[in-house]
Amino acid sequence: MFKLTCSNAWTLRVVSMISLLALVGAALNLPLRTAVAQAGKTVKYDTPVESEISDASFSESWTLDVQAKDRVSITVERTSGTLLPRVELRDSNNQRVSGADYDETGARAAINYVDFPGPGTYIVFVSRWQDEHGKTTGNYKLTVALLGTAEDSPALKLNPSAIEFDKPATGELTNAKWKEGWTFSATAKDVVTITATRADGTIRPQLDLLDSSGNSITQGYLAPTGDSAKIAHYKLPGPGQYTVVVLRENKRDGRSAGKYSLTVALDGAGPERPELSKPQGPVTNDATVNGTLTNAKWMDVWTLDAQAKDSVLITATRTDGNLMPVVYLFGANNQEIQRGYPTDDGDSAQFETILPGPGKYEVRVARTDNENGLTTGKYELSVVLQGAGEDSPAFKTSAGQVQIGTPVKGTLTNAKWQDSWSFNAQTADPVNIVVRRTSGTLIPNFKILGANQQEITSASADETMAQAGFEQRNLPGPGQYTIVVYRYNGTRGATSGGYELSITQGQKQ
Repeated sequence: MFKLTCSNAWTLRVVSMISLLALVGAALNLPLRTAVAQAGKTVKYDTPVESEISDASFSESWTLDVQAKDRVSITVERTSGTLLPRVELRDSNNQRVSGADYDETGARAAINYVDFPGPGTYIVFVSRWQDEHGKTTGNYKLTVALLGTAEDSPALKLNPSAIEFDKPATGELTNAKWKEGWTFSATAKDVVTITATRADGTIRPQLDLLDSSGNSITQGYLAPTGDSAKIAHYKLPGPGQYTVVVLRENKRDGRSAGKYSLTVALDGAGPERPELSKPQGPVTNDATVNGTLTNAKWMDVWTLDAQAKDSVLITATRTDGNLMPVVYLFGANNQEIQRGYPTDDGDSAQFETILPGPGKYEVRVARTDNENGLTTGKYELSVVLQGAGEDSPAFKTSAGQVQIGTPVKGTLTNAKWQDSWSFNAQTADPVNIVVRRTSGTLIPNFKILGANQQEITSASADETMAQAGFEQRNLPGPGQYTIVVYRYNGTRGATSGGYELSITQGQKQ
């Protein structure tokens, strides 16, 4: 506002004189002064123009073409002389939209911000204080600075660039373009974390994630630090193309600008991805295989061929990283048979089971929480045969023939925990049969089968757990018999080792 330096009485007289002149003009039916753009005088956003206010030309009009409801500031600055500037913004109907008189310095008049009502041609009217009655003159600079492009502006129409998982990209937001788009493709219901971080300037970023139809499905808001925004661990609705919109806080009305870094991190591939179920190869009894689980591939599949209803111990152990493994066993029809969860310290998972029968199985090693998990790393997988199934083909082979007075030796293992020996009895006389451990931890048992493989008699380990036997036992008669030496508890047994089988003639009765 203009401040008179004379007395209050003088101020009143000046005001009265101005009012009188206005009344005289009205009585004489003189036309009111309107802002008419002078030929060739145009101004554009962020492109200062210079001109002069003189007694002969105490006002000037500049045309400004606007494409949308933009927000701008308009500033007139004296560059020479005594000019006390004024500025007005008028629409195409010469109606005042906004205006400002000179500030306390006397050298500047500024409309700090104004929102255009809509697209069209506007007039920026520059004049001096008191117009034709003013006494100041001088050169000036006019600047129309774009503070924020309107959301419906053609300049903000997205023309997205491509971005790949886990590969940062950089962009820049300005007053003229305060949002940018980036597209990525997903082949499944992937879990992603999207982060925009200020790289320079003052930019205060926000995020909007759009589906392939352009609909917003989730947002990421400004962090308390003011320099980043994040959409954390978000599960995509399905396969397709998505657009990440990076925009500044408050959109058009925001005050920040600058460069940013954008990352779309794949936290977990969707379970529908075919590469997750592709077998890595075979795993065999009493052998180990190694693998690595990542965010993109958080599960490995290994094939296991079984010959019988074997008892197996399956273990997955972390060897690197922070992986918390889970191990599964699946049957031929993709049915889960059993699973093992991480131990208390999270570095391994295991279970023991008896397979339903011979056939093909899948051992799957995954991280805890699958696609929603947060751990990765290397692992070692082992399948330990605890005991072959009773239907194992290994048990169908004879260990040999045993005769009275000639001991035989053998070894029982997890893979072959029983031996079958042929014995040809010449008489029905009583016999003494003993199986004695010779090494290892074996707890021996044995049974005698007849010609039709029916069980005739058996003997369990004695109190020493080192031998089993009987004396003076009569067989049904002469003929062919099978003596089966086996460990205690068979398939589920835990002992193994060497043994000696001996048969001696008993006393005739």
